[in-house]
Amino acid sequence: MMRTHFPFDLSNQELEELGASLIGVLETHFHADFVSGHYELHKRFNVPVYFGPGAGERAKFPLVELKDGTEVALSLRYSFTVLHTPGHTPESICYLLVDKERDSTPLKLFTGDTLFIGSCGRPDLVGSLGHTAEGMAQLMFDSLNRLKGLPGNVQVGSSVYGGIAMTTNSSVCRCSLPMERGLPVGRT
Repeated sequence: MMRTHFPFDLSNQELEELGASLIGVLETHFHADFVSGHYELHKRFNVPVYFGPGAGERAKFPLVELKDGTEVALSLRYSFTVLHTPGHTPESICYLLVDKERDSTPLKLFTGDTLFIGSCGRPDLVGSLGHTAEGMAQLMFDSLNRLKGLPGNVQVGSSVYGGIAMTTNSSVCRCSLPMERGLPVGRT
């Protein structure tokens, strides 16, 4: 199950109906513009909260820091590979879904606020943490170039507040795409 915002109504009953159990909360970065609910889920379900490198310095709650290249097992077949993509925030990470039965073939990338359709996360919002907009913009540039290097068939899931919009990697950083939620967009 993947949700882009805090599931205020998530309950044990809903999980049971899905035949699932909540085993952790994966965050892409600290959110200053909405409540993601990670701490509430941590308390309600007694599960760990995962963030990118350096996040522990900002947290006022227990978390697990994921390093670049860390594998997060989802099942026997699928896992996420963590990609550290600083720029929007210092701890920003993306999750690359890979198929372990097909030689760890990358399938989808979940970018959080690193990458949007036609845009990217703002680099100027962490000045209070001692980072300059220029320095963060350089990190964002490097991170976006890293994402451009992924295979062209990788679908990119961009957080667009209310759903995951999918596109293919061939269009990353090259053009402005329609802002329709959930729309698979082919190569451009």
